[in-house]
Amino acid sequence: MKKIFLTLLLAIAFQGAFSQTMNDFMNEFKGVEKAEYNELPKALLALAAGDEKEGEGSFVEHTDNMKMLSFPNSDKNLKEKMLKSLAKMEGNGYTKLLESSEEDETILMYCMKKGDVITEFLMVSIDKEECEAMALTGKFDGKDIETITSMNDDED
Repeated sequence: MKKIFLTLLLAIAFQGAFSQTMNDFMNEFKGVEKAEYNELPKALLALAAGDEKEGEGSFVEHTDNMKMLSFPNSDKNLKEKMLKSLAKMEGNGYTKLLESSEEDETILMYCMKKGDVITEFLMVSIDKEECEAMALTGKFDGKDIETITSMNDDED
């Protein structure tokens, strides 16, 4: 009985060592060679929200921090490493909202929820040439997430 209890205790203790958060993911890859990393705090986002037309940028008002990461001309090893790192987020309080693979592009979206409010949102796009990630913290609802994802559709 003691062995079973000790094994369970060790499993719980080590689960945190192998789990991943959104910030861990961004920090892991922002130092990679040729990475383009930008972080926009709430004050800077407020300036951007002031330029938006009424109703278009409402999610910006709910955003506390935005981090963007881009790898132009990324290689296969980096892509595989990113996918493995993202897989560690599941079961650590993050829910996979979407996984879409079309032709040579994969889009993954994860969120952390507290009740009905989404407090963290991560969107990663991996295609044959580049990888991009956008991480948001704040207090979002479903409409905010729709706005964010439709902005990505408009860029295509």
